[in-house]
Amino acid sequence: MGQRGESERDKKKRGRERDKEKTLNLKLSTPLKTSTLLSQEPTDLSLTVPELASGAAASLFALWYAMKKHWLSNNALGLAFSITGVEHLSLGAVSTGVILLSGLFFYDIFWVFCTPVMVTVAKAFDAPIKLLFPRFGGGPVAARLAAAAGVAADGKGLSPFSMLGLGDIVIPGVFVALLLRFDCLPERQQRLRGAKAGAAAAARATTRASSAGAAEEKKKFLSSCPYPYFVASFFGYVLGLGTTIVVMNVFNAAQPALLYIVPAVLGATAVAGAARGELKAVFSFSEEPEEEEGEEKKEKKKDK
Repeated sequence: MGQRGESERDKKKRGRERDKEKTLNLKLSTPLKTSTLLSQEPTDLSLTVPELASGAAASLFALWYAMKKHWLSNNALGLAFSITGVEHLSLGAVSTGVILLSGLFFYDIFWVFCTPVMVTVAKAFDAPIKLLFPRFGGGPVAARLAAAAGVAADGKGLSPFSMLGLGDIVIPGVFVALLLRFDCLPERQQRLRGAKAGAAAAARATTRASSAGAAEEKKKFLSSCPYPYFVASFFGYVLGLGTTIVVMNVFNAAQPALLYIVPAVLGATAVAGAARGELKAVFSFSEEPEEEEGEEKKEKKKDK
């Protein structure tokens, strides 16, 4: 009887756990027959509710873009591509990012200022490979709304939109994401927590002796940033992009965005590294694990 009771209780417990799993992980699983070019066997399609909802929203944006070619739908798809690129791409090392950004700095200058190829291709290629920003130059409200909708140019022979290529977002974005991973290294976060704890203890000790000293220590404690290189490079990117937009609107001419973004991002990173005494550490950072390199060296020595 005892064993039967225990088995029944176990069955009920397992049933409740399954019910919880079903409520927490709502999935739609439907066997689909794929094309004969891909596979002869049916494929299971498994989607969570958030994935289904986001997929439906993405399909609406794609349909909107295909039918209307509206600049908002173009920007939504372009931002989605950019986020995906930043998420899945990695430079591997900060030095690699510096070399890549430096090369693209001169590449962008040449193809925008020395030849009309870049601007011509960007205008002619009708796809969400760029972000569009309507020009609101001189005119009544109706003309501005027309320009924002992409109905007509502004009367000066200029395009009704300013453009920003996705490469100007993804490449610097991958570099900024790499610096964020450098900030999130366990040993750096542990050292930061120790520094904060020490600053807090010093602030408490100073409070007993001097209120002015306590205020200074508190300022130092609050000013400590857990992600200094990410914040510095991100604000450098915003500064460079803002400079691009200002110069473009002042001179009414296409501007190579990387001309302003690359110096701002690399300069902000270098300033942050120099201020923290970590210039060499940040520019020599690599995501490749050192343990694997050490094991390879040991294996080579054994072979010798």
